[in-house]
Amino acid sequence: MEKQSKTNPRIRFTKTSMLKVPRSSFPGIFYPVLKFMIQNGYLRISEENVLDSIECLSRAQELCQRPSAKQNRSLEIAAALSEGKNAVPLIYSSRRTKSVGLRFRQSLNENAKTHGFAGVVPELCHNEIVGWDKNAASGKKRASKEESGGSIFVPISLRLEDDPLEIKTRFQIIEDVLKRSRSQFIQAPSLGTTYFSRIVSMLYLLDYATYYTSIFKHVDPILTPSIDYLKSELKTRLNFLSRIV
Repeated sequence: MEKQSKTNPRIRFTKTSMLKVPRSSFPGIFYPVLKFMIQNGYLRISEENVLDSIECLSRAQELCQRPSAKQNRSLEIAAALSEGKNAVPLIYSSRRTKSVGLRFRQSLNENAKTHGFAGVVPELCHNEIVGWDKNAASGKKRASKEESGGSIFVPISLRLEDDPLEIKTRFQIIEDVLKRSRSQFIQAPSLGTTYFSRIVSMLYLLDYATYYTSIFKHVDPILTPSIDYLKSELKTRLNFLSRIV
């Protein structure tokens, strides 16, 4: 693509430096594509909003470097996700944050080598919250980190300050259900006053949470041996590339 772009004077080629792996290079990959989409009329986002989001990312970076969990929400979330050996994150988002929830789950998979489950309001209100009924009925307390058996479910809420009333109310009711089960939400952090800034900063802060989780779990966030094995086996068993070339 680079070679073809440079031979065509009508095409402007932009190269983004990769930080170790593509998923850790998200801001650098995202903003050139965003600029292209805006300049060509595919998206309508003001320059002021874009600049505000970049400023929020700078603030998020500073917050993520603080050593105390009280001042570093990413570190606080990672500590909760590393409680015991069987902590399972339950990521609850809305239609406004479901893309962040998907990214968060995938980053947990790749960086922290852990499973995670993502539900979206209102759909999770029709089925997933019933999973809390057993603990609520029995009065069973949430498992402590000293307990070796069973899983510890860690519900994480991806809410925004300016969510519509319907979304806010649903999250409030879900929180009531969790309290009956002796559990509670961890609120995903975000920065900024616009929807765009809050979404981008929340994604960034949760990405950092997955890196801190990998540190707590003593795993390398860069290596993905299962994916490497899958690619190798697909090449051996199917070898599609040889049929194309």
